[in-house]
Amino acid sequence: MGWASRSSRSEQALPVLRHAAWAALFFVVLLAAGCGTGNPALPEVVDYNFHVKPILSDRCYKCHGPDDNVRKAELRLHTQEGLYATSRDDSLRRIIVPGSPERSKLVEHITATDPKKVMPPPESNLSLSPREINLLRRWIEQGAAWKPHWSFVAPVAPERPTVRDEGWVRTDIDAFVLRKLEREGLKPSFEADKTKLLRRATFDLTGIPPSIEELDAFLSDGREKAYEHAVQGLLSRPAFGERMASMWLDLSRYADSHGYQDDRPRTMWPWRDWVIGAFNANMPYDQFVTWQLAGDLLPEATYAQRLATGFNRNHAITQEGGVVPAEYITEYVADRTNTVATAFLGLTMECARCHDHKFDPILQREYYQMFAFFNAVDEQAPISYFDLSPRPSMRMEDRELEAQIEATAHAIDDAEQMLAAYVSGPDFVAWQQGQNINLSADLERDLLAYFPLDGLSNLVTTNKVGRAAAANTGLVNELEPPVLVPGQHGQGLAFDGSNFLNLGAEPDFEWNDRFSFAVWVHPEPQEKDAAIFGKRLDEQKGNGYDVFRTREGHLGVRMVHDVRRSIHVTSAPRLPVGTWSHVSATYDGSGRADGLTLYIDGTAVRTTTVRDSLVRQSILNGNDLLAGHWSHRKRVRGDIEGMVGGA
Repeated sequence: MGWASRSSRSEQALPVLRHAAWAALFFVVLLAAGCGTGNPALPEVVDYNFHVKPILSDRCYKCHGPDDNVRKAELRLHTQEGLYATSRDDSLRRIIVPGSPERSKLVEHITATDPKKVMPPPESNLSLSPREINLLRRWIEQGAAWKPHWSFVAPVAPERPTVRDEGWVRTDIDAFVLRKLEREGLKPSFEADKTKLLRRATFDLTGIPPSIEELDAFLSDGREKAYEHAVQGLLSRPAFGERMASMWLDLSRYADSHGYQDDRPRTMWPWRDWVIGAFNANMPYDQFVTWQLAGDLLPEATYAQRLATGFNRNHAITQEGGVVPAEYITEYVADRTNTVATAFLGLTMECARCHDHKFDPILQREYYQMFAFFNAVDEQAPISYFDLSPRPSMRMEDRELEAQIEATAHAIDDAEQMLAAYVSGPDFVAWQQGQNINLSADLERDLLAYFPLDGLSNLVTTNKVGRAAAANTGLVNELEPPVLVPGQHGQGLAFDGSNFLNLGAEPDFEWNDRFSFAVWVHPEPQEKDAAIFGKRLDEQKGNGYDVFRTREGHLGVRMVHDVRRSIHVTSAPRLPVGTWSHVSATYDGSGRADGLTLYIDGTAVRTTTVRDSLVRQSILNGNDLLAGHWSHRKRVRGDIEGMVGGA
């Protein structure tokens, strides 16, 4: 990840070296703080954030920190004002006098031998080691420079230290490492052989070992800067972005599932691919941050800028029906707030959700100011169990896929023209005039599913064509065996309110599929909407599609993502009661209500649009295709004859 715009791809080694530089310097500082040896010397310069604040927070904040409820003596050692304030017991003394440990009340108390005066008090079971006392003394001697929280301090490159063995130094980082080694009386290790060097670099930059061919090429490269050339080659690989992105994806809580309950799939991998591409393109860090937090708010936001905001959508999303929506919306917003603080601010903000933060300089009021930024999203909580694109979501762009879709659309247009020519041909005209023309070959070629009900027995019917041909589907009947009745052409199935027909998983249409269906129906009087067939679990909720007769007697068709986003049209004429009618519909894949055409007895009918708000949202749900059924609590009366469906 770059730190600024760069002029050439070859400079992509810089961000890695810079990250390595900061890591090395941080390690050197830790060594200076006492992490490197058993009895380390005091650092030359005592830093408030690295050396002093950890001591104060561990030993002093319990009684003299940010918690108003337990603070003693009104002493606030967590603030700049409190550290330099006048002593409550002696108005002529200050807690810390920069440059003068002897005049500082803090030093007086931490070096006292009187149990009633020493700090921390013995009953706290806390104490300061001699080294920690000397660190505080030296800090005061050096001026007691206070600093804000480290994450609010812009990093500044320190001056390169001077070392005795300048011949060992190749980069500025080496100078810092060697300076510490020389102070500790140590010498650098010998340089690793070329095989180990390449393995280390390849693992670090790509996450995988080098191949035998790569090792052989590196070993045979006698150039002075062979290692630098190898690193440049590693930085130019797509695997570099994948390696770097893996750490960012963990921090961003990336997953391709929703996290709660049954952990159903969620399509987040396009955002993951954007992150990988950002690393490989060496995107400047400020742009990387801006796009992910608010790319959709940029003027004339591009697809990539809007896609980058998937960072804000990586949180867990519940699908459980019994939850309180407002509660989970709050949890989603809190997740975004906490993640942004951790990822971009170097802070933990969770505590400030309930009270002023005890260890980071965050007030509860400030927490909810940031919370409000993420609380203006039109989102669902909970989402439907079968919802593959919960609000907010966006349509993925893929140039290769779009080209395939366009080619497929042209092929469909060509096929429809051929069909139009066919239906005006002599065979089709003869069939319309009642001659016995065998169209089974055409059914096999053009239909996805065909369910004749002639001879329905043993509670089973069979799909005769299509991808799921010959798959058995069961008739659920709680009371009586299936009742067959004379149909318009062959036999039909009578629905009496106690049975329905499960036709299996096919066909499963999406909002952008072109498809048609047809069925013979024989409605009976009913005061409520009556299901004919569909792939929805319930009349009112759940995505999918369904065909039904309204309580007023009209034919209705719906394609549903959720209660607010759907296509819903009804026929202007009513379906006659007590007689067989042939009902069918065609859909052009446009995602609009005017793409649906309804037919009754072979004639296109005028329709009324009840809702036209699908806006390219998925209607897939994984349900089976059911006839005469919306839910186990609501079934219908009437007869149905063989069903067909095709793309």
